[in-house]
Amino acid sequence: MHTPHMNLGERGYEREHIDTVLAAIRKHFPTYFATFALTAKKASEAFQTAVAEWRKELRDYEKFLDPDSLEEYEDDPGSFKSGIKSRCPIIRRSLNSPASDMKKYKIAFKLATGADLLRVSKNIAAFGRKHIKSFDDETHEAMADVADLGLGDLLEEDYIVYGVIGGGIKSHLLYSLYPNAFPNRSRSAVWALYFLSGKSDFGFKDGSES
Repeated sequence: MHTPHMNLGERGYEREHIDTVLAAIRKHFPTYFATFALTAKKASEAFQTAVAEWRKELRDYEKFLDPDSLEEYEDDPGSFKSGIKSRCPIIRRSLNSPASDMKKYKIAFKLATGADLLRVSKNIAAFGRKHIKSFDDETHEAMADVADLGLGDLLEEDYIVYGVIGGGIKSHLLYSLYPNAFPNRSRSAVWALYFLSGKSDFGFKDGSES
């Protein structure tokens, strides 16, 4: 589901801040993991269930973000609005959600143009294909600076439809195709980090949810 965009400012990307958050997560992780997986068997079952859930929608995302499929809309970009609504699982769920806090999302989607949605979807898909070609698991795990991740371009205007495709949707699209290379910044994932980091605000004026 759509996750509201949060602007952490420069400090959110600083090494010192990241190390502080990681230290908090390392401290609290064992306690939460123990409640998540009471036994090795339950842990295995939980992971298998998560993988099965991911695979269930993989084909839908592969079809939706296929370059040839997206290119078909170039002659009539306006029609992409109905296309993304019906063919993209995360967009469909967001628009069909009865939650009151999704009203703004639905309004933003209504105001968005098919051309903008198509342009950004194509850019995100192209970014994913390019990024995964040079992605290496060991190199990725050894990185110590946010800039080294090579994801900075995703913050640019070319990858955003304000109110519709922001950090949450963007990360979900890329994660759905390349789960080894992109994190899923879903609402539940953000809340998980909130608890794992000890519900600390880390000095941010907007509180610990940031």
